[in-house]
Amino acid sequence: PYESSLITTGREMINQWKVTISYLTAEHAGQTDKEGRKIILSSLDIIVQNEICNETYMVVDSFDTREEAEHLFLYLKTRFVRFLISQLASTQHLSKEKFAYVPILNFANTYLPVSKTTVFSNITTVVSVVAGVVFLGEPFGAVTVCSALMIVVGVWGAQRTGQKTIQ
Repeated sequence: PYESSLITTGREMINQWKVTISYLTAEHAGQTDKEGRKIILSSLDIIVQNEICNETYMVVDSFDTREEAEHLFLYLKTRFVRFLISQLASTQHLSKEKFAYVPILNFANTYLPVSKTTVFSNITTVVSVVAGVVFLGEPFGAVTVCSALMIVVGVWGAQRTGQKTIQ
């Protein structure tokens, strides 16, 4: 156990769940493993609350909940993320800059069912129309109101009826 007064950086993360990677890429970075995945990250771990790591590891992010840390952990294991990191990882040394192409996600809501998230994507049309009226002075007539209402009622109805199972 370390005396907390001896820790000079990252003190704000001590009480959080941390996802860490090694500063060095995998020994055979760029090659594929048995499952055809590109080997980029040599070490990927979740460090629990009140534990710390040394400078040979990089904290990708820290969270208040274990669930959020697990979501980031699984995200970093995807082919998509490894591909994006590999586009900038030309040396063995990984740094935050190598993650520039990796989209930042809200890991609190990572695993919502597609049936829930897709329906709400329809609301973006309504938000866009309202923003156009408010900020750009776009016309707002009966057809626009009727269309927006149909979208909102459709989303409401889809959420209210729930998910039906095909037998």
